[in-house]
This record gives sequence, C-alpha cells and structure tokens, in this order.
Amino acid sequence: MIATRPADMVSVRNMMDEAKPWGLAVYAIIRDEAGRVLILRRSKMNRNFVGAWEFPGGKQDAGESVDASIIRETREEAGIEICVTGLAGATEFEAPEIRVVMLFFHARWVSGEAQVSGEHDEALWAGPEALGSLELRPQVAEFLRQWPLH
Repeated sequence: MIATRPADMVSVRNMMDEAKPWGLAVYAIIRDEAGRVLILRRSKMNRNFVGAWEFPGGKQDAGESVDASIIRETREEAGIEICVTGLAGATEFEAPEIRVVMLFFHARWVSGEAQVSGEHDEALWAGPEALGSLELRPQVAEFLRQWPLH
C-alpha cells in the first residue's frame, strides 16, 4: 500500500474532477411583442430546483443540432413554436456526475399559446423588472448577472 500525503489527495481529487464529462444544455430566451420573456416555474416533478424559474430548454439529444434541441425543448415544455435568432450567452455549473455548459439563445415566438408540461407548473411572460423579483434557478440568475437582458 502506498502512503499519500493530504496534498497528494488534493491532486488526485483534481484529476478526478478534470476527468468528469461535460454535458450541454440549451435554453431559449423568447420575447413577445412587448419585450417580455417567457419563463417557466419548475414543478415538484423535478429532483432539483423545485419552484425556481427558468427559461424553456434542456439537454441536447444525440445527433440533434443545437437549434433543433431548443425548438424541441420549447415545444415540449411550453407548447409554442419558435425561431432561434442568435446566441445570447453561456454559463456553466458542476453537478455531482457531470459538468454542464448552458447555452442561452435569443428566439422569436412564431405560434402557439404558452402552456406548461409536467416539468413546469406555471408560465409567465415577464419584463426585466419582474425577473428580479422571482426565485430564479441559480444558473439562470448567474447567466443574467453576466448577460443582462436589455
């Protein structure tokens, strides 16, 4: 058995963290004609961030383009059709098994009425001032600190 010093253990932990895989999640910042954005509240169906507000989106499926992922996730979660118009920004966070890069895209509402799936229990068109009063998912709050909406 090889004895290790505490400093060696930190080094081993860092190597294990570096080996942690990266994942991608994509989100849509959808504006209506009044400039408000669509935001959804996470339901009790979720394991994490129950009651927190987030933009429609989620994980990219294998073989799926980024814009197809955003369009599919928005359709599944909010029942509306969108057109992706550009990159808004990015943030990242670390989960127990994976590191996640979150890409946020500007999108334009095309059709449909906002409704919620089981993942969310409320949908809201919110102006920038209203966003500040909501309990946002921590990663969404971090994104908005880095990339404020105008």
